[in-house]
Amino acid sequence: HHPPQACHAILRILHQLSISDVCIGSMGQTDVLRPIQMTMKENAELVVLGCDTMARLFLANKDPLVKQALDVELVPYLLGLLDGRLDKMEHAARSKALVVKALKSMCQSVLYGAQVSAILNNSQVWTNYSQQNHDLFITNAPTQNYLTGVPMTAGYLTQGSSQTLPNSPPPLETDTS
Repeated sequence: HHPPQACHAILRILHQLSISDVCIGSMGQTDVLRPIQMTMKENAELVVLGCDTMARLFLANKDPLVKQALDVELVPYLLGLLDGRLDKMEHAARSKALVVKALKSMCQSVLYGAQVSAILNNSQVWTNYSQQNHDLFITNAPTQNYLTGVPMTAGYLTQGSSQTLPNSPPPLETDTS
């Protein structure tokens, strides 16, 4: 068991690295999925980030990562997430969509796609998700408003109550000293 802060930091780094095809290729050469899966199991607040990271990793279509997924039994774990473990979490629909995307991407593997498909086809849970397009649920993560009670519109100088100004300039002061 690792401190949640360390797990969060490491997962965020992996999430950023999963943008790069070269980094994803390197991750395929190391044991990366087991720690991600363990982190997700131990830290419920990191499941969404883990799902997003895995969706990115598997979209790259790297056979070594799919082999890792099979070796660590990631497919049954992800099916378990779809089967209700995500329901009480924030952003459940988005996470489920990312899991479906990851699983469908794994099926595209030339070397291991048939094995992944066989596991999925034997799953009652998968029949509920396999034919659906979940892209509508994948949006950017919501922004958090840290300031509360602040109006959402800016007040401009021309807004608000206006005072009536005189039409003539002020009287000139005469210096009588």
